[in-house]
Amino acid sequence: QNPVWNKDFPDPCLLLENGVFYAYATETGGNPGFQAVKSRDLVRWEHCGVVFRPLWGKDHFWAPEVAKHN
Repeated sequence: QNPVWNKDFPDPCLLLENGVFYAYATETGGNPGFQAVKSRDLVRWEHCGVVFRPLWGKDHFWAPEVAKHN
């Protein structure tokens, strides 16, 4: 049943690593910095917290893109 993540989570970027899906989203007013969630089945999601908030910026971080290296 949708929505599977009933929170403000715009512009998600999705990454699959070792059978776990990780999604990262644009900063929102109630959630400063890039938020992350994870799931093994794309239905049940767990909030991982803020994964990145640059010290050089104040706000308005949007459209994260995450890629696996090596």
